[in-house]
Amino acid sequence: MNPRHLMISLGGGSTAKPQVILSAALLLVLLVVGCSGDGPESPPASTDVFRLMDAPQEDADVFRFARPEPMQDLLPDTTRSLGSAGEAEYWVALKENGALCLITTFLAVESEFVGMTCGDEDGSLGTGLSTKTVGSSQPDDIVRSEAYLLPDDVDATPLNDHLAKYLLPLEAPKGLTDERAALQEDINFFAIGPGAYKLPEIELKRTSGETFTFRTLG
Repeated sequence: MNPRHLMISLGGGSTAKPQVILSAALLLVLLVVGCSGDGPESPPASTDVFRLMDAPQEDADVFRFARPEPMQDLLPDTTRSLGSAGEAEYWVALKENGALCLITTFLAVESEFVGMTCGDEDGSLGTGLSTKTVGSSQPDDIVRSEAYLLPDDVDATPLNDHLAKYLLPLEAPKGLTDERAALQEDINFFAIGPGAYKLPEIELKRTSGETFTFRTLG
């Protein structure tokens, strides 16, 4: 299976700004972090992501809950759903300053818990975005998510072998048009389950011939 078609939690841009958004309904929040892989000093923007965001916003792309204060500067018409895996749902959106954000919401708590990591203000994907989000609405019912959005020029195919036992199948947003569904397939995005923190660094190739070092958040 191609990691582009899977949900996995991965690292964030080198200037990513992890944010935790909570509601009173949450009894436990353990961690929300962002991290990055290694890449060129001036990596290209993610053209696939921005083709997705240039397409008309569809019903599945609209947040179904009131945005907490830290999310107020997200531009509502730029939210795009990347799909779901288990209790986690994944999104991308632009902030008012132009930064691209990777967002995780938990369906189990009616999306009242949100993890968000944002990149540079120029809107580029940089060296990638990732979030690791752990929380719960019940003390004995912990939900976890690691989500990774890699630059378009990174060949993520080798991750199929290295992460096979951890990859989470991605369920696409429901009701998408055929055109939008095709754009969805091209996004270099995936999510992984617990246990991947034990994995060593994985060297991936860029189309330029340079190396991209992939690290799980752990």
